[in-house]
Amino acid sequence: MAKRRDDGAIKRLLSPDNQQEVMALATRLDRESDRGMVLIVAANADNLLEHLLRSACISETPPVDKGRSKAVEKLLASPEASLGSFSARICAAYAFGFIPETLYRDLEQLREARNHCAHNVLTVDFTDQKLRAHIDNIVVEQERRGFEVQDTLRIRCAYRLAWFTGKLAFHVKHAVTILQRGNTRTELADIWRPLTEGGSNDGNIAHGE
Repeated sequence: MAKRRDDGAIKRLLSPDNQQEVMALATRLDRESDRGMVLIVAANADNLLEHLLRSACISETPPVDKGRSKAVEKLLASPEASLGSFSARICAAYAFGFIPETLYRDLEQLREARNHCAHNVLTVDFTDQKLRAHIDNIVVEQERRGFEVQDTLRIRCAYRLAWFTGKLAFHVKHAVTILQRGNTRTELADIWRPLTEGGSNDGNIAHGE
């Protein structure tokens, strides 16, 4: 498993419609072990949620309230942080209305997949039915069509995880901009609409159907 994320590729992947970028990240993920692939994507999602919650807590525009900044650090980053875990950040982002239900469900599936990989001392790969079920349940609104015969189960799972990374990064980027303007619910609902209206998952990419 790699010890670092490819932050450059992840930061460039801001639109889930950009198939070229999705496939580029999928190719990069395919260089990792199956366990590493899941852990890298989950760690990136965790960081994106922290960024989203920080943006909701405090403005970066001077003057900065130092007392509030310390409170935010205690909430998100200290050893006893209430919102320091992936699970807590997923729940908070959804409970506060910063992400739609579709992303919440996908993040929960990713969290379960991450936990399965992290807590299993034996070899874990995408042939594991429990792990594959969690990956299958991550909704990809625009399935890749025309897989090549040689495309493996790993490539299919890498594509799904890469597409989800793009979807989450795209949403967080725009949600943070809206939160910083101080106008939340109506505008957030506008960027959710493509995710909630077009969220049917009509193909099983991990199984190649």
